[in-house]
Amino acid sequence: MLKSEVNIKISSYKMSVQDGLDFSLIELQEVNLFVGISGSGKSKLLNSLFRVAKFALGNEKDVLPLTGSWLIEAEIGTKKYKWNCQREKDNENRSLVVKEEIYIVDLKTNKIDKLVDRSQDTFIFNETTLPKLDSSKSCIELLKDEEKINPIYKGFTNVIRRNFSGDLSLSVTTDYVAVDKSYEDLFLRPKTRDKALYSLFNMPLNMRLYFIDRYFKNEYHLIINKFKELFPNVEECSIADAHKEKLVLSPSMYTPVFMVKEKGVEKRIPLRELSSGMVKVLLIVMDVLTMPDGFIYELDEYENSLGVNIINFLPTLLLEHQKSKQFLITTHHPYLINQMPVSNWYVLSRDGKRVDVKYGDELVKRYGKSSQESFTKLINDPFYSPENQ
Repeated sequence: MLKSEVNIKISSYKMSVQDGLDFSLIELQEVNLFVGISGSGKSKLLNSLFRVAKFALGNEKDVLPLTGSWLIEAEIGTKKYKWNCQREKDNENRSLVVKEEIYIVDLKTNKIDKLVDRSQDTFIFNETTLPKLDSSKSCIELLKDEEKINPIYKGFTNVIRRNFSGDLSLSVTTDYVAVDKSYEDLFLRPKTRDKALYSLFNMPLNMRLYFIDRYFKNEYHLIINKFKELFPNVEECSIADAHKEKLVLSPSMYTPVFMVKEKGVEKRIPLRELSSGMVKVLLIVMDVLTMPDGFIYELDEYENSLGVNIINFLPTLLLEHQKSKQFLITTHHPYLINQMPVSNWYVLSRDGKRVDVKYGDELVKRYGKSSQESFTKLINDPFYSPENQ
């Protein structure tokens, strides 16, 4: 599979959202399963991290601007970046940076350099005072072309999020979209193929599968084989023309549709008519198998609409790819929690605004390595359920 320009791993994260929750410092690994009762802050944690990444890139058009303070440590190659930022709203309700610092640590020598020291009055980069710059933007966006800042800018472009708390994401991903010839040309040129592949993550599944089948045959076969393995009733899969299948009206442009033929059924089934569980599994499998190395994948409440017969596919898939990617997952489903090693658990407990974390390694020492036994004991722990105090 393709590799990204930089490999990023978020090693720790601390967040205080203005008029929101205060998350204590959380040290992360490759696979991170966040568990806790409803309202403990699992989704808000992932959401805040995703919004921080969007702010770093200057790309908040599809998320609410985040105000508050945070500290993120991210490993990129042989360097660790420490980004400390405070962002507040002014009298005109604009979100502005009031304090920002970036340190870079050489992981080989442990040498620490302060790259950015920014306040409301001064902006120092690499020991040089800069003129006052736009305080609505992050220093990462403002200095993205600088050699020492560019890696962390590129790193934050590698953060992808899927949120299944509602049905909208699934309905959108089954949409029909005609193939744009100018976009397809990007796949024909080696220099633009990587960029084109990244942009596919925001496209509907029919279109994504068409391009993967056409230009990344090996990955397409891996996706289909995994899909058929998880759903043994599926006999074959194919990409067809939605016009010929009479699924769309306009005949002017080729519009791909993913079709499934089940055993014992003559008529092929278009993607939109598959069960929501099948669509969700196909989407996640495709994300993980086509995601370049060095990416971060956030997955919120994936278990919604999945039956017990298929819900346990995710832990194995994630653990198979943990060496090259980082995963941040939320769930409150006992079956999924029981399928994941206890050492990958992060138990969140909320007291008012404050959210604390208890690590899986600590739970192993207290409850043992058995996930099922540990979860049974966990739900009776006052840390997990404050009402048990």
